[in-house]
Amino acid sequence: MASRINEILAEQKQKAQELTAMTIRVPSPMRAYVENLAEQLNKSRQDTLILLLEEGIEASQIAVEEPGQEEKESRFFVLNTNLRHSDKDHEKMLSEGVALASLSPWKQQIKRIKKGDTVFLYANATGIVAFGTASGEITYEDYRHPGDQDVCIQKLTNFKKLEEPLHARDVRKALGYDHIFIKTLSGLPNDKGQAEKLLAVVNQR
Repeated sequence: MASRINEILAEQKQKAQELTAMTIRVPSPMRAYVENLAEQLNKSRQDTLILLLEEGIEASQIAVEEPGQEEKESRFFVLNTNLRHSDKDHEKMLSEGVALASLSPWKQQIKRIKKGDTVFLYANATGIVAFGTASGEITYEDYRHPGDQDVCIQKLTNFKKLEEPLHARDVRKALGYDHIFIKTLSGLPNDKGQAEKLLAVVNQR
């Protein structure tokens, strides 16, 4: 636990300019637990809350990663660029024109993308920032330690960065339904041409 919180706090220090205030009301037993845990870890209440939020967010994301049948048959995907965890991943995708995901189980999602599929890169709180066509060729790179090969990468051809991001509300408007962007990778239905409509919109950017 202590090593995990130190790891999270180190990441937050690197992105300190992105921190923002939140005010929440919690039940008394929950507050008591947080304060006791903070004392045990010898950390501030804020640092302890960051740890618990990070762990909770990861747990919830793992729970929604499994694709439904409709997603398994999709040839169009929205890939989250992982800005919440890593500026490095986001920047690599845009600078090198690749789709990637770091660490298990998230890195396994890249294998769902087949040659010829269309991949839209989505940055949290920004929108779709780029798109390209999957090459079908998978490579691996080290992440934290030499030899761990915890980054799964697929090159995108015909890669295009948008001059102006397509915001979430405009993505939903183009698709015609309330798409949720929490997943690492989500397949887009195209039985009524929804994904093709989105592709037409981003091609105009």
